[in-house]
Amino acid sequence: MRFLKWPAGVKVTDLQTLERLRKVPSVSETALEPMTLFSDAIHQPPKRSTLWTVEQAYSRNQRAKAWRKVRRMVEALPEEERADFWAVWRGPAARRFYAGTPEGAAKFLSEIAENEATNRTE
Repeated sequence: MRFLKWPAGVKVTDLQTLERLRKVPSVSETALEPMTLFSDAIHQPPKRSTLWTVEQAYSRNQRAKAWRKVRRMVEALPEEERADFWAVWRGPAARRFYAGTPEGAAKFLSEIAENEATNRTE
């Protein structure tokens, strides 16, 4: 929205507006009461999970379940392979080829298993 500038040298003749602008705003008495430092009724915002729709909650639960499954698969790896998996997964190379989702991590794990299987047969 654009407003025109008030012309220079022209006085304001709207007396009601001038009086309203000069008036000191009144403050209610309740606003001036001291507040306690440790109030019994501190306002807590609602938890995010209570604001979700049923579909959102379901999809988040499914995604969490998938991540738990992938984490169990990673924890089942031997210590050295697990360390290598996390180093590569957290690096920039994995981000290029695999989505940061449970499905991407599972695909990455399956390809590691395939490479190990081919290396054992050779």
